[in-house]
Amino acid sequence: MKITGPNPKSIYPLKGHSSLVFLKYFFKASHITIGDYIYFDDRRNGPENFEEYHVLYNYDFSTA
Repeated sequence: MKITGPNPKSIYPLKGHSSLVFLKYFFKASHITIGDYIYFDDRRNGPENFEEYHVLYNYDFSTA
């Protein structure tokens, strides 16, 4: 039996769980790199607000 993971080209890694998303589709900052299989579930603030609530002290001028 072949076991496959979630499709990284889909926003939702698990069907039927609309609050669980792959983060790469919600990042706006170009200096932050997100892998294909990084997922997040935040029912309080929503994934579209991940950068605002969870990325601290990462300023675009601090990158090499």
